[in-house]
Amino acid sequence: MKKNYLLIAFLLVATYSTCFAQKGLEIGLRVFPQATTLVNDDDFAAGDELNFKVPFKFGGGLTVGYNFTNSVGLYTGVLFSPQGTKYVNGGKTLEWEAKLNYIKIPFVVKANSNPNNGVCFLFNAGIEYGILSSATGDYSYWDGVTSSADKDIKDTFKSSALAAMMGFGAQFKFTDQILGHTMLRFDYAFGDIENPDTKTPANRTPTHPGAAGLQIGISYLLGSDN
Repeated sequence: MKKNYLLIAFLLVATYSTCFAQKGLEIGLRVFPQATTLVNDDDFAAGDELNFKVPFKFGGGLTVGYNFTNSVGLYTGVLFSPQGTKYVNGGKTLEWEAKLNYIKIPFVVKANSNPNNGVCFLFNAGIEYGILSSATGDYSYWDGVTSSADKDIKDTFKSSALAAMMGFGAQFKFTDQILGHTMLRFDYAFGDIENPDTKTPANRTPTHPGAAGLQIGISYLLGSDN
Protein backbone atom coordinates (compact mmCIF):
# COMPACT_ATOMS: atom_id res chain seq x y z
CA MET A 1 0.00 0.00 0.00
CA LYS A 2 2.85 2.40 0.84
CA LYS A 3 4.30 1.83 -2.63
CA ASN A 4 0.98 2.83 -4.20
CA TYR A 5 0.87 6.06 -2.20
CA LEU A 6 4.48 6.85 -3.14
CA LEU A 7 3.72 6.31 -6.82
CA ILE A 8 0.77 8.70 -6.67
CA ALA A 9 2.87 11.30 -4.85
CA PHE A 10 5.64 10.99 -7.43
CA LEU A 11 3.24 11.53 -10.32
CA LEU A 12 1.80 14.62 -8.66
CA VAL A 13 5.23 16.12 -8.00
CA ALA A 14 6.34 15.37 -11.55
CA THR A 15 3.47 17.40 -12.98
CA TYR A 16 3.60 20.20 -10.40
CA SER A 17 6.11 22.42 -12.16
CA THR A 18 4.36 22.45 -15.55
CA CYS A 19 0.64 22.34 -14.75
CA PHE A 20 -1.76 25.16 -13.98
CA ALA A 21 -5.41 25.30 -12.94
CA GLN A 22 -7.93 28.13 -12.99
CA LYS A 23 -8.60 29.45 -9.50
CA GLY A 24 -12.07 29.21 -7.99
CA LEU A 25 -14.84 26.83 -7.04
CA GLU A 26 -15.65 24.20 -9.65
CA ILE A 27 -18.72 21.97 -9.90
CA GLY A 28 -18.93 19.16 -12.39
CA LEU A 29 -20.82 16.26 -13.90
CA ARG A 30 -19.09 13.20 -15.31
CA VAL A 31 -19.87 9.79 -16.79
CA PHE A 32 -17.45 6.93 -17.33
CA PRO A 33 -18.13 3.80 -19.36
CA GLN A 34 -15.63 1.26 -18.07
CA ALA A 35 -14.43 -2.32 -18.34
CA THR A 36 -14.31 -3.95 -14.92
CA THR A 37 -12.88 -7.06 -13.32
CA LEU A 38 -12.19 -8.69 -9.95
CA VAL A 39 -8.52 -9.62 -9.74
CA ASN A 40 -7.95 -12.87 -7.82
CA ASP A 41 -4.94 -15.16 -8.29
CA ASP A 42 -6.89 -18.31 -7.40
CA ASP A 43 -9.55 -17.55 -10.00
CA PHE A 44 -6.94 -16.78 -12.66
CA ALA A 45 -5.18 -20.08 -11.89
CA ALA A 46 -8.39 -22.08 -12.41
CA GLY A 47 -7.79 -22.19 -16.17
CA ASP A 48 -10.68 -23.38 -18.33
CA GLU A 49 -12.86 -23.92 -15.28
CA LEU A 50 -13.25 -20.13 -15.09
CA ASN A 51 -12.97 -18.41 -18.45
CA PHE A 52 -13.20 -14.66 -17.95
CA LYS A 53 -15.37 -12.20 -19.78
CA VAL A 54 -14.96 -8.47 -19.22
CA PRO A 55 -18.27 -6.71 -18.51
CA PHE A 56 -18.72 -3.09 -19.57
CA LYS A 57 -20.62 -0.83 -17.20
CA PHE A 58 -21.53 2.86 -16.91
CA GLY A 59 -20.71 4.99 -13.87
CA GLY A 60 -21.00 8.69 -13.16
CA GLY A 61 -21.74 11.36 -10.62
CA LEU A 62 -21.30 14.90 -9.37
CA THR A 63 -18.11 16.58 -8.18
CA VAL A 64 -17.18 19.79 -6.41
CA GLY A 65 -13.68 21.15 -6.13
CA TYR A 66 -11.50 24.15 -5.64
CA ASN A 67 -8.50 25.26 -7.65
CA PHE A 68 -6.70 26.90 -4.77
CA THR A 69 -3.44 27.87 -6.50
CA ASN A 70 -2.30 28.39 -10.07
CA SER A 71 -0.74 24.95 -10.07
CA VAL A 72 -3.10 22.52 -8.37
CA GLY A 73 -6.73 21.88 -7.51
CA LEU A 74 -8.60 19.35 -5.42
CA TYR A 75 -12.04 17.83 -5.87
CA THR A 76 -14.41 15.46 -4.13
CA GLY A 77 -18.01 14.44 -4.79
CA VAL A 78 -20.31 11.44 -5.04
CA LEU A 79 -19.88 8.85 -7.79
CA PHE A 80 -21.86 5.73 -8.67
CA SER A 81 -19.49 3.01 -9.87
CA PRO A 82 -20.76 -0.46 -10.89
CA GLN A 83 -17.99 -3.06 -10.91
CA GLY A 84 -17.60 -6.82 -11.06
CA THR A 85 -16.59 -9.66 -13.34
CA LYS A 86 -18.05 -12.48 -15.41
CA TYR A 87 -17.06 -16.15 -15.71
CA VAL A 88 -17.98 -18.98 -18.09
CA ASN A 89 -17.08 -22.57 -17.16
CA GLY A 90 -15.10 -24.82 -19.49
CA GLY A 91 -18.15 -26.65 -20.79
CA LYS A 92 -19.97 -23.37 -21.43
CA THR A 93 -22.93 -24.68 -19.45
CA LEU A 94 -22.75 -22.03 -16.72
CA GLU A 95 -22.23 -18.28 -16.85
CA TRP A 96 -21.86 -16.34 -13.61
CA GLU A 97 -21.52 -12.60 -13.14
CA ALA A 98 -20.71 -10.77 -9.92
CA LYS A 99 -22.30 -7.32 -9.95
CA LEU A 100 -21.01 -4.91 -7.30
CA ASN A 101 -22.37 -1.38 -7.00
CA TYR A 102 -20.28 1.16 -5.10
CA ILE A 103 -21.01 4.71 -4.01
CA LYS A 104 -17.59 6.36 -4.16
CA ILE A 105 -16.31 9.52 -2.51
CA PRO A 106 -13.20 10.71 -4.36
CA PHE A 107 -10.35 12.81 -2.99
CA VAL A 108 -8.46 13.71 -6.13
CA VAL A 109 -5.78 16.20 -7.13
CA LYS A 110 -6.26 17.66 -10.60
CA ALA A 111 -3.83 19.61 -12.74
CA ASN A 112 -3.95 20.97 -16.26
CA SER A 113 -1.70 22.93 -18.57
CA ASN A 114 -2.53 26.56 -19.47
CA PRO A 115 -6.34 26.86 -19.08
CA ASN A 116 -6.44 29.85 -21.43
CA ASN A 117 -5.77 27.52 -24.35
CA GLY A 118 -8.75 26.01 -26.12
CA VAL A 119 -7.41 22.51 -25.48
CA CYS A 120 -4.95 21.57 -22.73
CA PHE A 121 -3.54 18.52 -20.96
CA LEU A 122 -5.41 17.25 -17.88
CA PHE A 123 -4.15 14.93 -15.14
CA ASN A 124 -5.97 13.47 -12.11
CA ALA A 125 -4.67 11.26 -9.28
CA GLY A 126 -5.97 10.37 -5.85
CA ILE A 127 -8.00 7.93 -3.81
CA GLU A 128 -11.65 6.88 -3.73
CA TYR A 129 -13.50 5.62 -0.67
CA GLY A 130 -16.14 3.18 -1.89
CA ILE A 131 -19.26 2.12 0.02
CA LEU A 132 -20.80 -1.12 -1.21
CA SER A 133 -24.48 -0.44 -1.85
CA SER A 134 -25.41 -3.82 -3.37
CA ALA A 135 -23.90 -7.03 -4.70
CA THR A 136 -25.65 -9.75 -6.69
CA GLY A 137 -24.56 -12.94 -8.39
CA ASP A 138 -26.35 -13.65 -11.68
CA TYR A 139 -26.33 -17.27 -12.81
CA SER A 140 -27.33 -18.58 -16.25
CA TYR A 141 -27.50 -22.32 -16.98
CA TRP A 142 -27.64 -24.23 -20.27
CA ASP A 143 -28.92 -27.78 -19.79
CA GLY A 144 -31.10 -28.27 -22.81
CA VAL A 145 -33.19 -25.39 -21.46
CA THR A 146 -31.80 -22.00 -20.49
CA SER A 147 -32.52 -20.95 -16.93
CA SER A 148 -31.22 -18.16 -14.72
CA ALA A 149 -31.18 -17.08 -11.09
CA ASP A 150 -30.07 -14.04 -9.10
CA LYS A 151 -28.60 -14.20 -5.60
CA ASP A 152 -27.82 -11.49 -3.09
CA ILE A 153 -24.10 -11.86 -2.32
CA LYS A 154 -23.52 -8.61 -0.43
CA ASP A 155 -22.47 -10.51 2.72
CA THR A 156 -19.63 -12.05 0.70
CA PHE A 157 -17.87 -8.69 0.51
CA LYS A 158 -16.68 -6.01 2.90
CA SER A 159 -18.87 -2.94 3.28
CA SER A 160 -16.21 -0.54 1.99
CA ALA A 161 -13.06 -0.40 -0.10
CA LEU A 162 -10.27 2.10 -0.68
CA ALA A 163 -8.95 2.47 -4.22
CA ALA A 164 -6.30 4.43 -6.11
CA MET A 165 -7.50 6.44 -9.10
CA MET A 166 -5.55 7.98 -11.98
CA GLY A 167 -6.60 9.61 -15.23
CA PHE A 168 -5.12 11.69 -18.03
CA GLY A 169 -6.52 13.30 -21.14
CA ALA A 170 -7.63 16.62 -22.60
CA GLN A 171 -9.55 19.58 -21.22
CA PHE A 172 -11.61 21.82 -23.51
CA LYS A 173 -12.43 25.47 -22.81
CA PHE A 174 -15.91 26.32 -24.12
CA THR A 175 -16.22 29.64 -22.26
CA ASP A 176 -14.39 31.29 -19.34
CA GLN A 177 -16.70 29.41 -16.97
CA ILE A 178 -17.56 26.19 -18.83
CA LEU A 179 -14.99 23.44 -19.34
CA GLY A 180 -15.28 19.94 -20.75
CA HIS A 181 -12.91 17.01 -20.63
CA THR A 182 -12.25 13.50 -21.85
CA MET A 183 -9.69 11.22 -20.24
CA LEU A 184 -8.60 7.65 -19.82
CA ARG A 185 -9.54 6.61 -16.29
CA PHE A 186 -8.18 3.78 -14.11
CA ASP A 187 -8.90 2.63 -10.56
CA TYR A 188 -7.76 -0.32 -8.46
CA ALA A 189 -8.60 -1.26 -4.86
CA PHE A 190 -5.76 -1.61 -2.36
CA GLY A 191 -7.03 -4.37 -0.05
CA ASP A 192 -9.02 -7.59 -0.20
CA ILE A 193 -12.73 -6.80 -0.66
CA GLU A 194 -13.99 -10.25 0.35
CA ASN A 195 -15.47 -10.74 3.81
CA PRO A 196 -13.10 -12.99 5.81
CA ASP A 197 -16.06 -14.44 7.75
CA THR A 198 -17.65 -15.84 4.58
CA LYS A 199 -14.58 -16.48 2.42
CA THR A 200 -14.43 -19.99 0.95
CA PRO A 201 -11.91 -21.49 1.27
CA ALA A 202 -10.56 -19.50 4.21
CA ASN A 203 -7.10 -19.25 2.61
CA ARG A 204 -8.45 -17.88 -0.67
CA THR A 205 -6.18 -15.20 -2.15
CA PRO A 206 -7.21 -11.51 -1.95
CA THR A 207 -9.70 -10.06 -4.42
CA HIS A 208 -9.19 -6.56 -5.81
CA PRO A 209 -11.72 -4.76 -8.04
CA GLY A 210 -10.27 -2.80 -10.92
CA ALA A 211 -11.64 -0.75 -13.78
CA ALA A 212 -10.42 1.04 -16.90
CA GLY A 213 -12.43 3.26 -19.18
CA LEU A 214 -13.17 6.64 -20.68
CA GLN A 215 -14.35 9.56 -18.56
CA ILE A 216 -16.34 12.41 -20.11
CA GLY A 217 -17.23 15.45 -18.04
CA ILE A 218 -18.32 19.06 -17.97
CA SER A 219 -17.55 21.63 -15.27
CA TYR A 220 -18.69 25.12 -14.33
CA LEU A 221 -16.28 27.55 -12.67
CA LEU A 222 -17.55 29.94 -10.02
CA GLY A 223 -15.47 33.00 -9.28
CA SER A 224 -12.64 31.92 -11.56
CA ASP A 225 -9.57 34.11 -11.53
CA ASN A 226 -6.95 33.64 -14.20
